[in-house]
Amino acid sequence: TLYVLQIPVQNRWGMIQMAMKLWPLIFM
Repeated sequence: TLYVLQIPVQNRWGMIQMAMKLWPLIFM
């Protein structure tokens, strides 16, 4: 699990931003 936490924050933040943009389309 520690390895996952080592993922760059920018990378995870980018994934979160993409998810927030895609979620509205999925729920619609």
